[in-house]
Amino acid sequence: MEEFFQSIARTFASNRRGLPAVEIAILALLAAAVALQLAGVARRWNARRSMLRRFAARSGISEEDLAFVAELARRASIAALSLLTHLDLFERATAQALARHGPASSPDREATAAAIRRIRRSLGFDRLPAHAPLLSTRELTPGTAMDVAGQQGQAFDIDELCFALEVPTPLALRSGEVVQLALVHAREARYALRCQLLATRPGRGGTWCLVFAHDEAPARIQLREYARVSARGPVALRPLGPRSVHPGAGPTELRGELVNVSGGGVLVETLARLRVGSLVSTSFTVAGWPFVDLRAVVLSIEPAADDRFHAHLEFGRIAESERDRLVSAVAQLELAQRAAARAGA
Repeated sequence: MEEFFQSIARTFASNRRGLPAVEIAILALLAAAVALQLAGVARRWNARRSMLRRFAARSGISEEDLAFVAELARRASIAALSLLTHLDLFERATAQALARHGPASSPDREATAAAIRRIRRSLGFDRLPAHAPLLSTRELTPGTAMDVAGQQGQAFDIDELCFALEVPTPLALRSGEVVQLALVHAREARYALRCQLLATRPGRGGTWCLVFAHDEAPARIQLREYARVSARGPVALRPLGPRSVHPGAGPTELRGELVNVSGGGVLVETLARLRVGSLVSTSFTVAGWPFVDLRAVVLSIEPAADDRFHAHLEFGRIAESERDRLVSAVAQLELAQRAAARAGA
């Protein structure tokens, strides 16, 4: 072993004069490698920056709002382009920005909310597909039907700070109170909300208006399943708000035909293009049993034959006795259809 170490010492001693040149060469190689690495990082950074600017230009986002996006992304520790192209990241980062200003109204908070709303519209996040999960009540659209304290109302005046809900009669709720609300989000699911009540005031035509802060984490709950049976017969549809029917859709008292029915809702064929999420009153007959003014939410609207539409409606808050009566009528209709099928076999 001693001879081995002595051999290494003699080798270093014989090459001592050449070591400075070797060290310089090694340092030069390291410097070149670092320079190449930094150049690659710079190219990737410039490419991402160019992609971000091109995307912002296509979306109509101003330089000022793009700088705001960059700040949001930095604070949320995500890439700015990811924030603009992923709804969940957008909602998370913007919710954090609004929370930093606190619940009280201030010029900075209102300016932040206005910038977020501009960017939301530029990205199309204010007109999401009906099947998209609800990540925040800031995604609500005007006319969405909601349940609160035993009443059904419709949302309107939605911005990044709050939304208003129009209900038929005043409710015994206090400003500052956290209130439970519920809504059916198109065909996708039912959601339970917890929203702080900010203010109350008289609404239009004798209605009552409630102003709520947003829920940034709506709780998704499953819809109850009911047996669905094919049905035929007329159905009367009465929109319960000015936002329930698309412009030019015709009269407010609408007619349609039943396609199928269950204890939870109906599928109807109609000439009117109802708004998804809006509230309508329905009247129809099942197995000879009349049902009048059952409130329903429009879950979906799809094109059918001859310029008609198929509207999938879910019943909202109706008396349990009326719901049981409907379930019984549906069961009676199903039994009659089975008997007719057996007789014809």
